[in-house]
Amino acid sequence: MPGLWLENESAAEISGAVEFEPRVAALTFSTGTMGIKAELLDGGHGTADDFARLGKNAKGSFILIETDELVDLDGLFKEYADAVLIEDLAYDAGVNIFDRKEQSRIETARPADKMTIGLAYNMGNLSIALNNTRFGEVTWKHAGGDETLDYDDATDQIFSAKMLTDLNLSYQVNDMIGLNLAINNLGDVYPDEINTKGDFEADLGGRFQYPWEVNQFGFSGMTIQGGLSVQF
Repeated sequence: MPGLWLENESAAEISGAVEFEPRVAALTFSTGTMGIKAELLDGGHGTADDFARLGKNAKGSFILIETDELVDLDGLFKEYADAVLIEDLAYDAGVNIFDRKEQSRIETARPADKMTIGLAYNMGNLSIALNNTRFGEVTWKHAGGDETLDYDDATDQIFSAKMLTDLNLSYQVNDMIGLNLAINNLGDVYPDEINTKGDFEADLGGRFQYPWEVNQFGFSGMTIQGGLSVQF
């Protein structure tokens, strides 16, 4: 995903009563927040008192945390450790870290059912195996929903069930040499395409054509593999 690699520049528009003085500048790393608008709040040094001050206003907002200037590796590792603690502080302040999108990774992002039926046929030195696998539907849910009104449920998307067919052929030429051919996803089936419904987050601004937040099946289409086996 080249669009998520290290970038050479970034831009931000800040409005409101927040005032701060940036002291350290660095190259940015994209986190997929382009196009997302939210209030920017001053989170001080990210302490428990800072989040207590913000309270539930922290939910759905960008929080600006001031950190000490990095002068060595020990300071860098400490910053990583402190960043982990901030999640607990945000949760105590009323921010729901395990929101409906995170819940859906467990509840709806994987097929609730998966069925396979296969047929194997042997004729002399030739073996044929045909397998059909049905992957059940999955659902992408946004982090917002009814609780925060950032999104309503109409922007969620259900990806319909699909049937994939795999064909395997093998032929034993003699006691020493064997040939095999595997065609996975014979019908070149893909998941349903993402319907953004006007929401940037759904496909990260056009970076994804097929669902990336759910795990139904891959989107590489049909693949063909051949092999030669030799026994001594």
